[in-house]
Amino acid sequence: MDSREQTSTALLDIDSRTALFEQQRPRLLQVAYGLLGTRADAEDIVQDAYLRLGRIDPESLRNPEGWLTTVVTHLALDRLRSARHQREVYVGSWLPEPFVEFRNPEQEQITRSNISIAVLFLLEQLRPQERAIFLLREVFDVSYSMIAEVIGKSEQTCRQILSRTRSRIDELSKRTTADFNTKAELVERYADAILSGDEQKLLTLMTDDAVLYSDGGGKIAANINPIYGVERIIRLIQGLGAKNAGRYSRIAVLVNGEPGLLSLLDGKPDTVLAFEFEGNRIARLFGIRNPDKLKYLPACEAS
Repeated sequence: MDSREQTSTALLDIDSRTALFEQQRPRLLQVAYGLLGTRADAEDIVQDAYLRLGRIDPESLRNPEGWLTTVVTHLALDRLRSARHQREVYVGSWLPEPFVEFRNPEQEQITRSNISIAVLFLLEQLRPQERAIFLLREVFDVSYSMIAEVIGKSEQTCRQILSRTRSRIDELSKRTTADFNTKAELVERYADAILSGDEQKLLTLMTDDAVLYSDGGGKIAANINPIYGVERIIRLIQGLGAKNAGRYSRIAVLVNGEPGLLSLLDGKPDTVLAFEFEGNRIARLFGIRNPDKLKYLPACEAS
């Protein structure tokens, strides 16, 4: 059998290509999602990478993981660059599309992301190349040699870009992290305070300079501009509560692996609420209301 026939046979070996790809799929989805912040786009990118893999012989790849990472990163960067203008003219705050997992083990689980909404929100303020280098190194622990190959720059340049990016992230965030149980307790206390209308409790749960971002995408009512300051946020919450008395219920969920809330309006998903914490207080709230970003949520009932 000559080399051309061997290549043809390998190209038709669907089982080996599929096994190779499926092993890498979860990580590839995370890379694409981390760069794009949207589930559908990430899934499209990964599917495109699979189709490209089908056009070459997997056995001829010296580093299949590196090849797939490179292809997914390049495709996602191209998609991100084309999407940036749309996000700049987006109605209100553009927030990432959330991965929501119900904390009730009897309910169906949705694929989890380990990149929090707060981190993705900060990454939106970076240039595409900075975002890619930061994610590959800090989130996925990719070697500098592979990052250099993926990005097309020297290792030294990638290290320099990452150093500057870390500084920018630190300047933008300046938050301290709480452990998971503390976060979950804070979210539970926040939900209880809203339910009981306890303004004093809300004041103690949030930092004085807390910020609320809302994403309705121009398709549903949401604040176009961020709400700054705990007192203004509380007034907004109280106003919504008075306007929709008895219609809201809330479920404790995981949002991108972090404690969060799903608000139901008349029993239907209305808002996914994610949080950023500073010590033992809530520093930022991210309310995702755009129905296009909630379409993956299954039918559910308040517990």
